[in-house]
Amino acid sequence: MTTESRRVTFLIVPPVDMALWRASLSLRTVFCGLGLWSLATVVSGFILGSGVDVALLRADNKVMRARMAFMASEMRRSQGDIADAKRADERLRALLGMPNRQAIIENSGAGGASAAEQGALMNEFLQAPARVNPSVVQRDIDALRRESRERVASYAEISKNIALKHGLFRATPMGWPAPGRKTSGFGYRFSPFAGDGDADAREFHPGQDIANEAGTPIRATADGVVVRARYTTGYGLAVLMTNRFGYAVLFGHCSRLLVKDGEAVVRGQVVALMGSTGRSTGPHVHYEIWHNGKRVDPLPFLAVRDAN
Repeated sequence: MTTESRRVTFLIVPPVDMALWRASLSLRTVFCGLGLWSLATVVSGFILGSGVDVALLRADNKVMRARMAFMASEMRRSQGDIADAKRADERLRALLGMPNRQAIIENSGAGGASAAEQGALMNEFLQAPARVNPSVVQRDIDALRRESRERVASYAEISKNIALKHGLFRATPMGWPAPGRKTSGFGYRFSPFAGDGDADAREFHPGQDIANEAGTPIRATADGVVVRARYTTGYGLAVLMTNRFGYAVLFGHCSRLLVKDGEAVVRGQVVALMGSTGRSTGPHVHYEIWHNGKRVDPLPFLAVRDAN
């Protein structure tokens, strides 16, 4: 029996008050109907799937556009921050007398785009993000990162320089160690201990004497560390301080010492009281300054006032 001669009967049984429905179709007709139904299902699914894909692509495009716009605004803000940092860097260096540092912000040869190119790239982000070359975006992001690291390194150098200058400022003797009047200055003088006609009456005085009443506070004129606080031949009770910038200060003929060996001292701190110990003719402080191993005249340092 052929497929055409074979038939399939469909019987639908309705409720009691309706007539019985019967349909008889050839087997070939049934197969053709099923094939058409399957084809229609596949085509409908393909059409629906394509529509969903298009909707998803549109949504992805919107998300990508929003991300690119955000990236553009962040790059624009970062570029502005770096430009401000560069200007502040240059002003600080001018104030500190530091040489200019070659900045990566000068984009020639730095591997990044120029400022005009970056501005055009940002506009392109906002208008048509799909056309932006990701490698170009990454290149300019890397350039901004390098510029940021350069600014951080420059500020670290400036901070180090400021710390160094501040340390030198604090370590440089400034002002008077005690109130009073100047008596013997730095240089050669006639010795107050020489007798009439003494051939050795002329001597070198290595410091500045400041006279006042016994017990007058003597203050450190610079930051430093006490290396000797004891009785010393000729100087009597004396305090010797040094610091890492090559300065050393000595206060002699004290009546009382208020610091000890190894103690860190800051400018303005009372280290001793004025007296007349050692080789002295009356209450005063013998003030000496050394710099890099050589005695220097304290007089110019007395005229310098501490700005703090």
